[in-house]
Amino acid sequence: MPINRFEIKDVGPIRLARCEKLSPIVIISGANGVGKSTLLDSLKRRHAHASIEGTGKFLYTGPYRAPAELPLHRSLPLVGPRKRYIDVLTDESYSFSAPGISVPYYLSHGGARSRSTPDFAPYFQVKCKLTQFEIEFDHMVAEVLRKLGEIPKGHVSVDIFEPFRELVKRLLPGIQFDQIALEGDIYNIYFVNRTGTRVEFDQLSSGEKDIIATLFPFIEKEIENEFAKARNQEIPHEDLVMMIDTPEAYLHPTLQRNLLDYVRNSINEAEKKGEKLQFFVATHSTIIINEAGPEELYVMRFPDESPDGNQLSRIATDEERFHLIREVLGDTGFASLAAGKPILALEGKDDIDILKLLRPDIEHSFALLPLGGKGRIVKFDEAFGNVMSELALRGFKIFAILDKNSETSVTSDVVFTWPKACIENLLLVDSEAIHEALKVTVGEAELQGMGIHSKEEIDDLIDRMIREPEIAEEEIRNRMKHQLRFHIGDDWKTLEELEKIASEILEKKVSRIRELHGKLSKEISQIVSDRKRALEELDGKIIMGRMAKEFKLKREILARAIADRLRILGRVPSEATEIIAKIESSARKRT
Repeated sequence: MPINRFEIKDVGPIRLARCEKLSPIVIISGANGVGKSTLLDSLKRRHAHASIEGTGKFLYTGPYRAPAELPLHRSLPLVGPRKRYIDVLTDESYSFSAPGISVPYYLSHGGARSRSTPDFAPYFQVKCKLTQFEIEFDHMVAEVLRKLGEIPKGHVSVDIFEPFRELVKRLLPGIQFDQIALEGDIYNIYFVNRTGTRVEFDQLSSGEKDIIATLFPFIEKEIENEFAKARNQEIPHEDLVMMIDTPEAYLHPTLQRNLLDYVRNSINEAEKKGEKLQFFVATHSTIIINEAGPEELYVMRFPDESPDGNQLSRIATDEERFHLIREVLGDTGFASLAAGKPILALEGKDDIDILKLLRPDIEHSFALLPLGGKGRIVKFDEAFGNVMSELALRGFKIFAILDKNSETSVTSDVVFTWPKACIENLLLVDSEAIHEALKVTVGEAELQGMGIHSKEEIDDLIDRMIREPEIAEEEIRNRMKHQLRFHIGDDWKTLEELEKIASEILEKKVSRIRELHGKLSKEISQIVSDRKRALEELDGKIIMGRMAKEFKLKREILARAIADRLRILGRVPSEATEIIAKIESSARKRT
């Protein structure tokens, strides 16, 4: 039985890491320095301070896989070590020596196989093992021929390397395993790439070699099983626990997905044979984190970030909550949460761009997440009471700054609103910064040709735009969208009943729309008559868009230019500074 539970205490950065009822795949994410590698290393070595409930062979692949591009002399597979690759991965150290054969010092003397040392075992050992299988197969065929005079149909696999071919085919599209050839005194392991060119094992990319070496234990078992069947021997059964540190080091996103797909398939196939496989993966990979299931993904945090002292926990305690968190935060935010970084959500990408220009240091403290429109904001609002508050109690940090008109029902020390309508409003009060930004984006000569010579003309322009009927009408439309609701309910059975109810509701709604429009028109008229109030309460995105149109610019370009000038001039709006300070203070309190 693989690991069902474990508890590690006082090892390196780990004060306490405890987990139970583990699934076949355990993906551990977290910030640098929390102890992810220490955890895998402690499990592998069954550290004195690690209490482990479970059995099986513990295979370990460290974070530093070093290439050993040594030609395979024809004598090496014969006189060199005959250890299984599976057993090599269970060793505390690695060395490769052979009588009369000169091998590099790092192979002949090896070293500790740990999280802090380069591991030369994987790539070279795979080459040796493949060649040893080739030689063993030739000997087995010769033995059968000697005993029986022929090869009975089905007695010996036609292609002993079929499992390896399938691995390469599934994980490395466009590459095929070709053959193992003895050329002079050297064994070469050949593949054919997508251009039809034959390449030797050492000529494969680091990622291609790495994924082969990572998953080779399963190929080794399959090939061993083929040999056992051919010899009428009992097929050995064994449970394996694989610990892989930083698999993404050499793998691009597609290979990372292929790795997880292969792992899941291997677990299912082993289950059919009565064997158990388990994988522990320490990773920062967004791809792997986002591919993880609710029972698979764990986050490791620093001791002072863990309310109950346990540094290791799942993001969500059940599948429904897990998927709700992912739906609300999206892949980017979900991965940031899994990596242990506090999240600061804003309504859109433009808001994030402006904040980053005003406060370039913001990303040192937070992962910035765009909620992406009204629907996501409503979803965030709904999810907060159901899920987000639980995450906060468990030490996860999620904050948000929403527009003042978002109508969120959440009020706490993690959800804030801009003191003005939206972040663009903070940019519109400094006419000098706007003038400087327009000099950069439009050009000073062209600006003067349009009658804009100073910040005073900018003030006049803003005053004129605030009073434009088009801006008032767009503001009214936006406010009506927030306030209008159309709900029929379930008190109907037939289409005729539905039409009647809908007609009655629509009649009342039309009257309500006229009343609301009149009320909002009067309200907006009062607002636009007061410049200070207008720049606080009117939607700054509308005003910014109108100004950008005046100068044939895109709204987001103008907004970013103004934010950049405000920072350069040393006049970052105090409202932005204060709200960030409050969030940072809240984050510290939750540590």
